[in-house]
Parts: sequence; structure tokens; C-alpha cells
Amino acid sequence: MKRITAIIVAIIAAVAIVTVLRRAAPVEQPAAPPAAVVNNVSESRPARLDDYASMSRDELIDRLQAQKRQLAQKQELLKRSEDDFEVVEEKLQLTSRRLRQQLEWNDASIQSAAASATLETQPLSRQDIDLRLTEYAEAFELAFANGEGDAVMTVLNNLRELREDGYPLLVSMLNKIVADQRGDNTLGLSHRQFFRSFGREPDLFAYALQSAEASPELRMSSIHALRWSDDDYVPLFIEQLSYETDEGVTAALARMLGRAGTSEAVDALSQALDREYESNDTVESLVFALVRSGLEASAVALAEYAESATGDALTTTEIALRMQASPVAGVGVTGITPHTQGESAGFEKGDVIVSYNGKPVRGRRSLVRMTRRSDPEEPVIVEYYRDGVKQETQIYGGFIGVGVISVGE
Repeated sequence: MKRITAIIVAIIAAVAIVTVLRRAAPVEQPAAPPAAVVNNVSESRPARLDDYASMSRDELIDRLQAQKRQLAQKQELLKRSEDDFEVVEEKLQLTSRRLRQQLEWNDASIQSAAASATLETQPLSRQDIDLRLTEYAEAFELAFANGEGDAVMTVLNNLRELREDGYPLLVSMLNKIVADQRGDNTLGLSHRQFFRSFGREPDLFAYALQSAEASPELRMSSIHALRWSDDDYVPLFIEQLSYETDEGVTAALARMLGRAGTSEAVDALSQALDREYESNDTVESLVFALVRSGLEASAVALAEYAESATGDALTTTEIALRMQASPVAGVGVTGITPHTQGESAGFEKGDVIVSYNGKPVRGRRSLVRMTRRSDPEEPVIVEYYRDGVKQETQIYGGFIGVGVISVGE
């Protein structure tokens, strides 16, 4: 027992001696890491202001120029990204509007197709059709007289179930609705509300376009409706333009064919110019439609027409030929509003605006969007072509005051 006690005492004494010796020994500090590691940067890139003091003047200039180049590259990349984003945003907004319209029209068209399918499986006799036509005509007159837009749309949707048998009566009803929309609008039906409820019904509008009973206003609305349909109605527009006598309908057809941009459309437009028109507005529609197509055949057609044109028609054609001389697509100036930036900047009819604040102008909507987003107090550089020669002018953001059409789409 005494021996165990002595061993324990000896161990305790040894531990105490070791502890005292450790406290008395000097402690070595760990080696400091390299400056490059501490600052988490490479040795070739100064991390402190003191590091620049060791560089020569030439080295400092080289470093500054290198940083300027890097900054310029980043700014250019950022600008391209912003331009690309704006283009994509504009296309997405347009696509979204078209999709919403398409869905609304599809819903109405599906209902019409379902009703037509029912009639095909259970065909009506001639007597039944005549009874329905009489019933729908009376219901329409009552609803129209009372200004009940919803009731009118119900009659139209019921009537179109008769398909071709109901088209003549539908045309007479649509004549009144279109006139009401352009007048007092007692029915409270906007153009958008009408198509949302009624759908596209391309067969009906193709019928209306060619119908002698349809009013010019209805026929122009039919052209607009057919433009958004799934089928290709350019051949129908070309055929209709070849013998069209109403100048308002002629102008509407010209605008649609200008968007088509095909050689067949250009031929139809140039042939239509050979006819005489009372209004120069009709000539403008045909001439500017040729400019919009952007085809070489358009320039040839305009030059040939200019040889025989006189008065306002010749002036319009000369403006179009000036636009046609632009090597870059953009928007052509068709008019200048007095006392605006457009007048003070010196724009002329026939100028083609191709760039606004360093960004390309891709059409009328593009220019409108950029001017609305610009700051009226900040200067803006506008690039344009006049008679094929590039020029530029400085204006301020916001409203310019020029009428434009898309050129060379």
C-alpha cells in the first residue's frame, strides 16, 4: 500500500515538473502566409495603393489603358445585351397580344364549329332554315333598337350556325354593327369585344369581302379579320384588288399586300397603280405599300409609274423613290408636324430613319417604343438616309413629330 502511494506521488510530481517546463519555454509563432494569399489576389495584380507607387509611369499608363479597354468591352457587351433584351421583349409582347387574340377567336370558332357539326348531323329543311332566318332577323332588329349589345351577339352566334345559308342576313346585320361602332356605338361593342365574342369566321369574312351587299366599312373590317386567320388569304386579296372599285377597300388591300412582301403582291400593286383614282390617299396607300415590301421590283414599278404620274401622285411617288434609295431598313418620313422637333431638326419627306440613340429602328413600332422610353431632357442622336446618303442630327428624347411608315421590312 505504501509502495502504491509512493508511485502516485511520483507521477503527480512528474506532471507538475513538465507543466512548469512548458510554461517556461518560448512559443514559436507560425510563419505568415504570403501577401498574395492573404489578399486573395495574384502577385501580378496590385492589391494596395502602395503597390502602385512601385510602378513606373509607363507601367501605370499601360495598366490604365488596359483597364479602359476592359471597361469598354464590358460596356459594349452590356449595350448589346440591353438591345437584345428590348428586341426580345418587344417580340414577346407582340406574340402575347396575338396569342390572347388567337385564344379568344379560337374559343368562339370552336363554338361555331360545334354548332355547325350538329347541323351537319341533323340537317335542316329549307322551310326550317327560312323560319330561323325570319326569327333571327326579328330578334336582331329588336335588340339593336334597344341598344342591347349582348343580345345582338347572341343572335349573330345563333345565325352563323346556318353557315352559307345565313351569310347574306349576317352581312346585313354586320353592316349595321360596323356603322354603329364607327358612329354613336349605341350597342357598346368595341372592335375587340366583337371579335372576342364572334371569333374569326374566315369563310364569312371572305364572303363579305366579295359581297356586293356588304358595306365598304364591313369589307375593310373583313380584310383586317382575314389577315389574322390561319389560312393564306394573300391570293384572295390579290384577286380582289384586280377589280376593286371602292377606294377605301383598295387602300386597305394595299396595306395588307405591302406587308406580304411577295413578288405576286408587288405585281398586283403596280397593276393597281395603272388605274385612275379620285383621292391621292389611295395612291399613297399603293405607293407606300410598294416601298414597304422592300423588293427591287418595287423600285422598278415606282420608277415606271413616276414617268406618267402628275400632280400629287407624282409628288408622292418621288417621296417613295427617295425612301427606296435607303440601303438600310427603317422608317420613312411621310409628314412633319409643324412646331415640333421634326421640323426644327430639318427632317424632310422621304428621309429614312435607321437609328435612334445608337439603336437600330426596326419599324414604326420600334421607333414609337424608343421615343416613349427616352428622356425628354437628354440629347439623342438620330441617324437617317436622305436620297441614299447617311446623315445624323441631334434632338431630344420624347415625341419627334414625324409621320412614318415601315420601309424595307
